[in-house]
Amino acid sequence: MSDASDREAIAQVARVKEESTAWLLSLPGVNLVAVGGKETDGRPTGELAVQVYVDAKLPLSEIPPEHRIPEEIDGVKTDVYVGGDMVPLVADGALLPEDVKFDESRNRPVIGGSLILMPGSKYVGTLGCFVSDPADINIAYGLTCGHVIFSPDISPPTSGFTKVGQPSAGGSSGCCEDTIGKYVGGLEHRPDRDEALIALSPGLKFLCEIADIGFVTGIHDITLAEAKTQSFPVRKRGGRTRLTGGVVIGLGATGPDVENLLVIRPNTNPAATSGSVVFFAAEGDSGSALVDDTAVGSCQVTGIVRSRGKTNAELVAEGKPPGPLTPAGVELVNAYAMPVTKALKRLKDIENIQTVISTASAPGQVHTVPGGSSVAVPAEVAQRIAEEPAARAAFTGDGDGEGGLRAPVAGAWFAEGRPPEEGLVALRAGLEASDAGRVLIAFWRDHREEVVRLIRRDRRVTIVWHHRGGAALLQLLMHIVSRAELALPETIDGRPLLECADELAAVLSARGTPALRTDLERVRRVLPDIGGRTLEEIIFALGAVRQEVGGDG
Repeated sequence: MSDASDREAIAQVARVKEESTAWLLSLPGVNLVAVGGKETDGRPTGELAVQVYVDAKLPLSEIPPEHRIPEEIDGVKTDVYVGGDMVPLVADGALLPEDVKFDESRNRPVIGGSLILMPGSKYVGTLGCFVSDPADINIAYGLTCGHVIFSPDISPPTSGFTKVGQPSAGGSSGCCEDTIGKYVGGLEHRPDRDEALIALSPGLKFLCEIADIGFVTGIHDITLAEAKTQSFPVRKRGGRTRLTGGVVIGLGATGPDVENLLVIRPNTNPAATSGSVVFFAAEGDSGSALVDDTAVGSCQVTGIVRSRGKTNAELVAEGKPPGPLTPAGVELVNAYAMPVTKALKRLKDIENIQTVISTASAPGQVHTVPGGSSVAVPAEVAQRIAEEPAARAAFTGDGDGEGGLRAPVAGAWFAEGRPPEEGLVALRAGLEASDAGRVLIAFWRDHREEVVRLIRRDRRVTIVWHHRGGAALLQLLMHIVSRAELALPETIDGRPLLECADELAAVLSARGTPALRTDLERVRRVLPDIGGRTLEEIIFALGAVRQEVGGDG
């Protein structure tokens, strides 16, 4: 077939699909209509067809003539698949094995493929990739799904005001809340759209990369010519199932509640045995960037993953027949994605937000969102950063142009951010082993919200916190929890660490409640000198004041 004839045939299939979709969806049991490759006996034929996704394939004798799907429509072949029922990917993923946990790691600079949530919500999704103002790549947004932002258990977000964070936002990190930006565009799920934008916070550093995949070089719009072989390879990196691969088997998938989606079939897993369920995407993966799988270390974005098909267990629970299995008895659960080009066009046409995919030409190209506030780094911390390659690589701030360093006011100073969960568990166990440590735990439990509020909203407390060593001390404490071999400096800005702590305690006492004042006095009585000590040495020193605490209590 000549190129011209091939183009005509493709156009004919697309036309027939558009013209027949409404009628096909009116038939009982039809869930979805798409265009893609035709299969015979489970193998792609290389032909294009109108794909019809149904609840179940039934013998013709059981289907009234007026409800039958013809083998051809206006000369275009049809192909019937079981499926098309969809599940959004933000609810708790009980269908996955318990050992498949959410990936709560937080990369700094921020990259695509990271878990995100709305503070106050129990639902999570994934930050897919970044898009930028066409005139300035640093004016950047995170791209995800609308139903991630419009979580069902919290009030609807307000554009320009509602924060978006990562799993520890509002959690034990408290003062260093992991907010990455604010919701600014997009809508909750509707048939014609489900995309959302997050304006990244001023001063936030990001990479135009996707975890476990590589740097983003642009967009690839999958064509019908590529889809007809059912062999175009794609990947995604989600916050739940991490890196998975598959092939695009259908385009333009339309149903009663969705329009123009890509249909992705997961690759079979060699380790899967009979009875296994293989997902391309599952709960927590909504918003993942769907990218091509044609290059090592880089990728092009094709779509935004938004939902998965229902499993056989879910179908049976609804009284529907289960879908087919592979010859090995494995269940493959399809996923569905929005074409990224169309999502960006909707944001431009409907909300006047014009963006382009944020790209890189090599790994490690760091960008910083303009406008972020910063604070001078104490000389002792700056010296450590200068002398230690690991600390220098992890530092998230910049030079001040005069030989000094400045760190972000509203973010972590070091790339590891909040310490890993195992570090926090070990820290808590160490504190709980002594009376003095338990005093510190009780203080944070009872007064965390008040302390954080004072630091953020009381100008006098804020000044002392950022400019008299409080913020630096907290950042250093988090740093040594992540890196146990390190010790705190003896001083901050030439002042002993306990002197910095005393000044912060004094202003908190003056501006806080009587209960806060009382418990601060109790903390100060049990707090040993921590200057120059490792975390292990601090825990040991707390244990040494056990007798004094017991006598006081």
